[in-house]
Amino acid sequence: MRTLALAVDLILRGKVDSVGDIMMQRFEALCMNLRDGEGRYGQFLELLPEDLLGGGAILQETEFARQTTVKTATAEALVGKASAKTVISTESMGIWGMAVP
Repeated sequence: MRTLALAVDLILRGKVDSVGDIMMQRFEALCMNLRDGEGRYGQFLELLPEDLLGGGAILQETEFARQTTVKTATAEALVGKASAKTVISTESMGIWGMAVP
């Protein structure tokens, strides 16, 4: 039931690709249970976040961390581009650090 609830939640968030992954792993876990005749190992195939299993960061914290990392990398790239444009080459500098005409 947890897998289906998570799938519906992800559909509502618009993350259809994640829903496909989760549901396919659920299907494979059920097939393994039927093949083996017991449910001991199939449960390890399911892709459930750690917060549903009782430990680790919650899904919202993980998503926030990913978004923050992307924003930080983007900001650093923009700063790098801006600083590269404002650096005056040392070849055009005089002895006292003033630009030579």
